[in-house]
Amino acid sequence: MAAPNRVWAGAITYVWTTKGWLDLAVVLDLSARRVMAWGMGSRLTQALAMAALTMAVTHRRPASGGGNPADRGAPSAATRYRGYWPHTV
Repeated sequence: MAAPNRVWAGAITYVWTTKGWLDLAVVLDLSARRVMAWGMGSRLTQALAMAALTMAVTHRRPASGGGNPADRGAPSAATRYRGYWPHTV
């Protein structure tokens, strides 16, 4: 098994709450098998995906050179989001 902080995955989904639908972006550490960062909002946007990614990078401080096996949806495929990975993970 790979060491923690080496392989991350991103996912975006939505959840029903008592106040309506909530969009949720998460970043997972595949080795640790846990959610390590998230972003929540009322709309599925690039900013939502970036909030999760920024939280992950800030708290985990990964070594450079890794990759991002995030889904290819519009927010995570955005240039700003993709540009984050080669420099930080």
